[in-house]
Amino acid sequence: MSMIQTAHGKPMTHLDRPIVARSPSDLVERAAAILAQQTSPSVSPGLAGTVDGQPHSSEAIEDLRRRAMALVSDLGRLMDTPQAPLAPALPWRRPRVPVPAGGSTSLALKLENLEDSPVRVSLSSSDLLGDRGRSIPARAISFDPISLNIGARQQAAVSVRVAVPTHSPPGEYSGLVQAAGLPGVKVVLTVEVS
Repeated sequence: MSMIQTAHGKPMTHLDRPIVARSPSDLVERAAAILAQQTSPSVSPGLAGTVDGQPHSSEAIEDLRRRAMALVSDLGRLMDTPQAPLAPALPWRRPRVPVPAGGSTSLALKLENLEDSPVRVSLSSSDLLGDRGRSIPARAISFDPISLNIGARQQAAVSVRVAVPTHSPPGEYSGLVQAAGLPGVKVVLTVEVS
């Protein structure tokens, strides 16, 4: 069994581990643990004492105090920093087979109206951008039907057709399909040109 040692050659304890904060609650938990250790009856301020039954010098206790203060300071900065909300992952669709330049491909999309009333939906797409700076223009992407009514709590299928321009170099091209009328309904569409 190997032991990790500190720079002073002593075995590393949980107090020697670097403080890594992943969230405000992580910082709070770490701060509480450090402060609980610091204020335990077995540790006397400014004097040598024991932590977890191990003797510690006044320098170690002072280091513990500094680390606790740094942790609390980090917590304050983290709490004052606005956190961007996490965006949900968009669904990703791609035809099963690569398409040659000048060819076309189709795939079906299923749309669902979760509202209690019918909605009118219109579909559109951005250009599909390739890794090498080329693109398949949005005008080469068509929908059947391009707009439709979907009843309350109902589903509908739409066919998406991509006509690949004749001079498109091989590679993957991706863009965004949006369904106006169904808030937040977006799909990443990727087509591989062979």
